[in-house]
Amino acid sequence: MAISPLLPTHIQAYVGADGKPTKEFYNYLKKFTDAVAAIQAYIDVMSTPMTVAQLPSPSPSGQRAIVTDALPPIGLDNIVSGGGTNVITLYSDGTNWRMG
Repeated sequence: MAISPLLPTHIQAYVGADGKPTKEFYNYLKKFTDAVAAIQAYIDVMSTPMTVAQLPSPSPSGQRAIVTDALPPIGLDNIVSGGGTNVITLYSDGTNWRMG
């Protein structure tokens, strides 16, 4: 069976001569679904308030989170500690969760 000329060129690489998806298609699909899962995990952390103890690893950097139990001193770029009553946003620097 010939590949349909109606398929865009970048899609044809993922269709075998028999018209069925190739292994490359499934590899591409896995990368896509892994990326979607990573984005969903990021959104969950960014939008779900939690305690400092519940924070995930700060690596990789650039993550965002909200905690409900930060201890003073509250200030931009301070490393967060739990056990307080302050609700604040955080960002990860790759090593620590920092206020900001």
